[in-house]
Amino acid sequence: MSNSNQLDTFKKKIKSNIFTLISNNQIQEAKGLISQYEEIVNIDIEIYHAKSLICIIEEEYETAEKYLKEAIHLDNLNSDTYYNLGYLYQINNDPAKSYYFYQLAKQYSKDSQIISEITEIQNELIKQNPTICNNISEKTNNSKKSPSNCSYFSANWWLRCTTNIKIC
Repeated sequence: MSNSNQLDTFKKKIKSNIFTLISNNQIQEAKGLISQYEEIVNIDIEIYHAKSLICIIEEEYETAEKYLKEAIHLDNLNSDTYYNLGYLYQINNDPAKSYYFYQLAKQYSKDSQIISEITEIQNELIKQNPTICNNISEKTNNSKKSPSNCSYFSANWWLRCTTNIKIC
């Protein structure tokens, strides 16, 4: 096995251990392992995800958002990052941002089960906040499109119309 393969195997094992620790609510241990990992590997999108999850658990939402935005800079096509942002905005009662980032997660995901899960979440957001789609419908001036399905809006329009979304 080459050194590169050994390093990749090591990285996967450490990251798996980090997420296991987070899942078991062993946050301090996860933080310690993250610190050790970062001494070896400088930048890793999955570590940004782990850090953001820890921040969400610790209710440090602004810091979680910062890590997720840094993850977008590393890979702006990563569906997990957008999913996590959608969740972050959902728990912070910002349904418009939540819906938007879930939509991006759906757009970039290749996992049909995740896409289905996101669709259910979005439908629940619409049910709880029907103005998400009403606002989109009003601003697009297109009454032929159904406000019960927000998937028709353009990402560029949404970025212009949704306030306070500053990814970069």
